[in-house]
Amino acid sequence: MADQSKPTVAPLPAATILLVRDGDVGLEVFMVKRHHQIDFVAGALVFPGGRVDRGDSEAALRDHTDG
Repeated sequence: MADQSKPTVAPLPAATILLVRDGDVGLEVFMVKRHHQIDFVAGALVFPGGRVDRGDSEAALRDHTDG
């Protein structure tokens, strides 16, 4: 149930990158470890990602993407 005392916050566009390769001993996935001094899930292993910048949807970038 939603807490009615908190204001509604609009979600921000974001992106996550999943880098996978076929390694010598099987599938390998690239992850990063969050800094130990941050407030939110410090030390957690996460996929690299971040906010979507205005230039991320430029038509010139489509030649460098798959999907």
